[in-house]
Amino acid sequence: MLSIPVEIASEIFIHCLPHDPPKPSASIAPMLLTAICQKWRYIALSDPRLWSTLTIDVAHGHHRDPQSTHYRLSTFVQEWLLRAGSMPLSVLIALPSQDRRWSDSVSSPWIFDQKPCFLPPSLFTESWDHLTSFWGDFFTFRECLKLLLHAPRLVRGEFRDMEEGNDDAPFTSVSLLRTGLTDLTFTIPSEFDLSNSLATLLDSLTLPQLRNLDVLCSSYCFNDTSPSMTSFLQRASHMRYFTARLHDGDYDVPHDDAVLVSLFTSIFGAMPELTTFSLHTDWDNNVFVILDLLKTSRAFLPCIQSITFYVTCSLAWSCGFTQHILDTLSSRSEPTSGVAQLLDFEFKFEWDNEWDEFEDEEEDDSLLIFRLWELKEKGMKIYLGPPSASWI
Repeated sequence: MLSIPVEIASEIFIHCLPHDPPKPSASIAPMLLTAICQKWRYIALSDPRLWSTLTIDVAHGHHRDPQSTHYRLSTFVQEWLLRAGSMPLSVLIALPSQDRRWSDSVSSPWIFDQKPCFLPPSLFTESWDHLTSFWGDFFTFRECLKLLLHAPRLVRGEFRDMEEGNDDAPFTSVSLLRTGLTDLTFTIPSEFDLSNSLATLLDSLTLPQLRNLDVLCSSYCFNDTSPSMTSFLQRASHMRYFTARLHDGDYDVPHDDAVLVSLFTSIFGAMPELTTFSLHTDWDNNVFVILDLLKTSRAFLPCIQSITFYVTCSLAWSCGFTQHILDTLSSRSEPTSGVAQLLDFEFKFEWDNEWDEFEDEEEDDSLLIFRLWELKEKGMKIYLGPPSASWI
């Protein structure tokens, strides 16, 4: 290994990096590579690519010795970013949840906050222009917006387990344009009503190059923020991929078909170039309302090529479901003027029947099943059934 040219050794070192942004740790690359020998240390410290990804974890260990722990962390991070030079940066910041921030009497660790913080405000001063990919855990909506304000070249942003925040300061919208952001993920698992905060965040953002949006939230939050979501999507008029993962919370959610038609027509009408759509939902009527719209309206998702549905509730399958799906897939099985051909369809669900019951159903419904097989033989990928195995 010592005789290998530096350029080749550097490429090998790149493949030693973990899949996720590494933590500052002597037991994993790139820091591990600096401890093997003098030559490896020189190669590792000389290649900024090895230091262009980083996890900053302030969610663990802060309660034991906050001052010492976060001073060491701050020193590590500053040295790490210095080694990255002008490389595009990918950073993950894991914050403590709101409950832990307050129950442990610890000031907010977020570097933009007005309060005392674990990481010095100047930490990223030289690096914001290089930040292109970011993952954040337990960020409040205000912290999310602050990061987007400070990262003008961000391409990909993922904010997981977002929270309301425990301070009394109002969260108000601003006008923020980010022309380089193409991929954005929000996951809001809370059972509480966070629709006002999500709406304020969406109202603040204009992302004309956004291509991929992934949202996890309660069905109530999704429905209640639909005007802001629609306006946000209209400002991002070239969306190609959209994933909605909806869960039921403690609030009543309207499941009336007329309400759902209005909701889906509004939101999907703002994404005329959408090619790939995925919906995870607790309610099967969301699926069949969308199937009806696909079948009856050529203007509804005219460019769609791939659809995935996953219904988490148990379904007792019936011939009517099969007919419904067949009619929709047949209507989109061939490209027509202004409407794309549907190439990939998945409908997965938890099934509360036994296999032998479905066999009886299949005998009564053999023609419909045969026609679905015909569509599949013509090239359409079809998955229909529980996650364990497709019936088609």
